[in-house]
This record gives sequence, structure tokens and C-alpha cells, in this order.
Amino acid sequence: MPDLAATPVRKRPPLRDLLLGASESTSIQFARYTVVGGIAFAVDFGVLFLLTRFAGIYYLTSATISFVLGLAVNYALSRRTMSNATLEFTMFALIGVAGLGLNELGTNPPG
Repeated sequence: MPDLAATPVRKRPPLRDLLLGASESTSIQFARYTVVGGIAFAVDFGVLFLLTRFAGIYYLTSATISFVLGLAVNYALSRRTMSNATLEFTMFALIGVAGLGLNELGTNPPG
């Protein structure tokens, strides 16, 4: 039987380190931005739905409010998870523009 004690154990970094630890790995930074973008989108879309559907606020007003809140969440989470300032700004801008585009697609009435 092989001696398992002699086999080196490869430890994975804790989830907290993957999400918040310093990393120059592009794949880890991309994964972080994917998670951050998903959370920001959920905030944006959720606030838009709640304000329009349940609070009775005009859809363009609620779209503006939800976009600003989603953008603020995106920025706050991006600042917390990123270490590369140039990449951070580029990804933040791309996610913000994508969120604005989704808002426009979702709030324009058909026809």
C-alpha cells in the first residue's frame, strides 16, 4: 500500500482568498468580474422590477434609479476585488455599458 503521509497534499486557497486576495491572474480577475457583474445586474434588474411593478414608479424613472444603484454596487464590489487599476476601470466601464444596454432593451415598450 502506498504511504499517503508521504504524498504532498495540494491545498487550494480558501474561497475568500480567491475572491478578495491579491491576484495578477487574468482568469481569476475575469471570474471576479463575472461574479461582480452578475450581482450588479441582479441589483439593477431587481430594483427596476420592484420600483416599476410594486411601487408604481414610471418605468424610465425606475430604470434610471436602478441603473445608478447597480452601477454603485458594481463599482463598490470592483474596488474590493480588483488590484489592477487599468483593468479595473476597463472592466467597470464595459459592465456599466452592458447594464445600460440591458436596461434599454428591457424598458423600451414593443412597437
